[in-house]
Order: sequence, then structure tokens, then C-alpha cells
Amino acid sequence: LGLSAGYDDMFVGLVHTGGWQAAQSVAENIGPFLNAGNVARFEQVARQLQPGARQQALLRSLRDYELQRRGG
Repeated sequence: LGLSAGYDDMFVGLVHTGGWQAAQSVAENIGPFLNAGNVARFEQVARQLQPGARQQALLRSLRDYELQRRGG
């Protein structure tokens, strides 16, 4: 856990309260950092976000992760 949990906290914080560009960039590029241990946390974050570009980018990253995980 350790180091990756720190990254998770940082990324969640950026998506929630970061400036628009930083939050959008994290939401769009979080895929390589998603794993079985943190994907539920980011799904929860996506549900909490206001509808808009940031939420859509995070949901897209989560869908891409699921497709990749399933071999699609």
C-alpha cells in the first residue's frame, strides 16, 4: 500500500479540488495508476463529481480500465 496510497490521495485531491486543468488532466490520465486496490475509490469520486467534463473524463478512464482488465 504505502507509496501508492499516497499517490491515490494526491490524485483524488486533485480531481476533487485541483484547478480545472490539473483536475481534468488527472481524470483523463489516471488509467495507468488504477488497480484492483483503488478503482472503487475512484468510482466513488466519479459519482461525487458534478456532471461535466471532469466527471466524464474520469468515467471514461474507469471504463477503459475495466475493458483492459477484462481483456477487451
